Amino acid sequence: MPYLPRPETTQACAHCGQLFAARHLRRKYCCNSCNVLASYARTGRRAAGPSKADLEAVVQALLALTPPAPASPDLAPVAAQATRVAAIKGRLQDEAEADGQRATLAAQEQAVRLHALKAKRPGPGPAERPQ
Repeated sequence: MPYLPRPETTQACAHCGQLFAARHLRRKYCCNSCNVLASYARTGRRAAGPSKADLEAVVQALLALTPPAPASPDLAPVAAQATRVAAIKGRLQDEAEADGQRATLAAQEQAVRLHALKAKRPGPGPAERPQ
């Protein structure tokens, strides 16, 4: 005889009361969270972590301790520091560019010297070349 799945029935969750589709006769909760929370309620255990009310109390206490932000902060020191940083950055870029140009010139000079040395060195004559 082939397996025939049980048709879904609509039930109310035993914990939150939400309607859900159950495919098994003994299913009582709409999700695992409701199952766990109902277990905590039956046994008197608390869920792990602070309750929502505790968290709200902590947030309110922190908000009461936080000083108000200044209306208009003095940005002159920050602007001066930014100007100094921009000047230093410009100098570093100029130095890096000069270093790159010096390296390019040195490489070109070395290539000219090697070319000159190769031109001065006598090569093998036609009789001395390997066949």
